[in-house]
This record gives sequence, structure tokens and C-alpha cells, in this order.
Amino acid sequence: MFARFLAGLHLRHSTAFLLLRQDDHLLRDIGLTRDELQNMHLGLPPAEPAVPARKSIPLPA
Repeated sequence: MFARFLAGLHLRHSTAFLLLRQDDHLLRDIGLTRDELQNMHLGLPPAEPAVPARKSIPLPA
């Protein structure tokens, strides 16, 4: 339990560092947007993808 608490503190410290930066170069390197990182920092669930997944359409036989 204590390790989980420390991991949460480390996550908040790391995300705060990235949010304070003016450029998003490091965010692009790890594949996150500023909004996704801010949600992670606040402990919110991930946002819905901007482009919904395409449904497969069955082809006629």
C-alpha cells in the first residue's frame, strides 16, 4: 500500500513536470497529447478517442 502511494506521488510529480514545459516535444515522443496528460495528472479516466473505431461491414457472399 505504501509503495502504491509513492508510485502515485511519483506519477503526479512526473506529469506536473511535463505540464509545466512550454513545448510538447517530449509529449510527442511518448505519444501523449497535453489533454491526455492533464487527465492522467488529475486521475481522470482516459478521454474517448477523437476518431471512433471503424465497424467492420460484412461483405455479401
